[in-house]
Amino acid sequence: MPQRNNAQKKRIQAQARAGTLSHAWLVLGGAPESREELAAYIAAALICPDREAPCGCCTHCVKLAKGIHPDFIRLEKLPDKSSYVVDQVREIVRDAYIMPNEAPRKVYLIPSADEMNINAQNAMLKILEEPPARSAFVLTAANSAAILDTVRSRCTELLADGEEGMGDEDKYARAVFDSFLRRSPMDIASACFMLEKAKLDREDFDGVLESLSMLFALKIRGEQDSAARKQLFTAKEAVDELLRRRVTNNTGAGHTAGALAVRLGRLAGEAR
Repeated sequence: MPQRNNAQKKRIQAQARAGTLSHAWLVLGGAPESREELAAYIAAALICPDREAPCGCCTHCVKLAKGIHPDFIRLEKLPDKSSYVVDQVREIVRDAYIMPNEAPRKVYLIPSADEMNINAQNAMLKILEEPPARSAFVLTAANSAAILDTVRSRCTELLADGEEGMGDEDKYARAVFDSFLRRSPMDIASACFMLEKAKLDREDFDGVLESLSMLFALKIRGEQDSAARKQLFTAKEAVDELLRRRVTNNTGAGHTAGALAVRLGRLAGEAR
């Protein structure tokens, strides 16, 4: 079995040692099992009281692994609903102000948060911005475009799947992204050509665009130079627009890959 999310786990461990773990996390991209694994690791780090959290052997870690920890709350969609609804979120908000039973904090996991309706996401905003001192939240999403920017801005984002165990869609996204950072229109065209020739199914191809958008988002957050941030933001907007066109206009993979090469190549050329 491949080792996933190693770089992300090291980042979480470093924050745990420093006592600076974020109260709100959003795990994006990658395969479903990779998102689930990383979300579980974050939850364990938040619940485990050890300085080297998650230690994996304390009472809290053991209970969490067995699925019986009273301070770990996993939200599930109602049986008759296709999305999370606002009443479910309001219940979480009320419960978050009640002290944890055993752990340093309560942890609420919302898998597939991109399946929350708009009202439900809006109901999360205040508690994500000003959470109770002993509560934390972990959200996962396959489709970053379905998460409100106001929700994303309040969370620490992690892209599921590290360099090891990376899925094909993440590898193609990384190839395009790296070629853009090299400011090489020729390399961008080559990476997009390889993406087109990969003959990915529709879901996997859209996954490439999702991962690419996430890579730009993470780069933007760490970029200090205003001109570079602006260019990265423009590149991300181009990727997001192509993804929206895929959904609304049923645009084919070949046309999308070609348009991606042209737009990113032009941006890279302007920055040289």
